[in-house]
Amino acid sequence: MDQKNVLKYLKLFSLGFIITSLIEFIDVILLSTVIRMNIYGYNLTLFEVFFNTGLLPIESSFLLIFLMITPLIFIALGLVIFKRAKRDIFEMKILSKFILVIGLFLLLGSFIKMVYTVFLGNSELDLNGSLKFEQALYNPLITPFIGAVMWIYLYSITAGYLISGLIFGGVGLKWILTIEKENSLKIKS
Repeated sequence: MDQKNVLKYLKLFSLGFIITSLIEFIDVILLSTVIRMNIYGYNLTLFEVFFNTGLLPIESSFLLIFLMITPLIFIALGLVIFKRAKRDIFEMKILSKFILVIGLFLLLGSFIKMVYTVFLGNSELDLNGSLKFEQALYNPLITPFIGAVMWIYLYSITAGYLISGLIFGGVGLKWILTIEKENSLKIKS
């Protein structure tokens, strides 16, 4: 693999990663502060539903805070990737391991984030019956359509990060194996 092309695509990916994570952070903030739920005749923001009403269990509030923090962590990861990719001199083996580690971080972080998002979506909303938080978001009588779209965006971004992690992990591992094979052939000859 050509190192300059790899670094160029790594820079582009990191910029896209930063922008996507920033949009995700804005999405979570807007979802929590602008989108209103119609509960018992009151138009409440998600912050009010989570922190003031007692309709959701306390762990749901922690999950919402975690969903607000994770895009910031991914932005920091994107900045680290961009800073490291700006260096033009890398040993091929180190660069391939760096790409593998990026893939593993993306996989692990995205998987944890997906699990917390599912846990939050499955939290029971205490409204005279069993209604999950995600069902309330998808119900047009409770939440406007844009609220459901913003919630689905969180799932789609996380799925995209999972796929990116698989790709980066696979490319890094393949590159490491190729370098190791070339080194073993040089030693034998």
